[in-house]
Amino acid sequence: MQNGTEIIAEGLVFPEGPVVMADGSVIVVETNAGRVTRCWNGRKETICEPGGGPNGGAIGPDGAYYLCNNGGMGPGHTAVPGAIGRIERLDLATGRYQRLFEFCGERRLSAP
Repeated sequence: MQNGTEIIAEGLVFPEGPVVMADGSVIVVETNAGRVTRCWNGRKETICEPGGGPNGGAIGPDGAYYLCNNGGMGPGHTAVPGAIGRIERLDLATGRYQRLFEFCGERRLSAP
C-alpha cells in the first residue's frame, strides 16, 4: 500500500472500466491490448481477448459481463479506419464472448 492506495496489479495496458466483483477481484478492460483481465492480490489473469479496443464494462442482470468495444483506436485517439465498434457479452464462467450489437438502427457504431 502506498499513501493509502493499494496496488492490485501492475503491467496492464491502458486499463479502464473497473468492476469490483463479490470475491474482491477487479475486472478491467485493457483498451490498448484488446483483452479483459481479472486482477487480485497482485495477480492478474486474462479472461478473454475480444480484440479491438474494449473500453468499458459492467455486470448485467444475468451475471454476465457486458463490454463496450471501440473497435480499436489509432494515433490521436481516433477510430482505426474500418474498425467495428460493438457491444459484447462475456460469460465469466467460460470466457466465451459474443458480439451483440454493431449497429444502432441503420448506423454502424463508431468507437462507442
